[in-house]
Amino acid sequence: MSEVAVAPATSEAQKTILISDKETLAQQLAALLPDASEMDTHAFSDGAPSAETIKNNLVLVDCSAADWADALKLLEELQAAAEETTVALLNVAEEQDLQDALKWPVLSGVFTEDMGEELLEKGLSELLEGRYWFSRSQMNEMASFRKAPRSASKLTEALSPRELEVLDLTSQGKSNADIAKTLFLSQHTVKTHLYNLYKKIGVVNRTQAVHWYQENN
Repeated sequence: MSEVAVAPATSEAQKTILISDKETLAQQLAALLPDASEMDTHAFSDGAPSAETIKNNLVLVDCSAADWADALKLLEELQAAAEETTVALLNVAEEQDLQDALKWPVLSGVFTEDMGEELLEKGLSELLEGRYWFSRSQMNEMASFRKAPRSASKLTEALSPRELEVLDLTSQGKSNADIAKTLFLSQHTVKTHLYNLYKKIGVVNRTQAVHWYQENN
């Protein structure tokens, strides 16, 4: 992964949950995470943790712990369990076709097995701050089937000036905390504006909103 694209994700993660059967991996990741970040581990064979456990947290799926089909099944279970979750795949084979994984909105990052610790540490920090961590080619592929199908200037006219400001900052890769600080708003208010503008332009997440904005701005 020579080029990495960083973009806004759904929310800021509070805790890291590693799904893997490798104790050494847990130790490695713990050393790379910010000092204030907590980490729990779950066995891959146990399937997806409960919705209450993963909601608003960062879930790391170790793809070296099972075959790709099992990793995709787990990703689907995580999507069903809690949409307000940040999920990333670890130790993905460089040549792996990611189409079936990238279609799930809950997926916010991919780390290939050849990635060095420096990039891994940077990527984990970005995910914990509520951003994506994908290669540029992965971002382009993801955008091809996470599109907002509606068009149009009439929909743009439906947004309030404040909603347009929030959407513009979102498109720049700003997290909710960044937007709140820039516009002198609470993070709760920012989330409310995002929720309202999603409905107005016919999208369901930040990725689709940014794509729509880029196409219609």
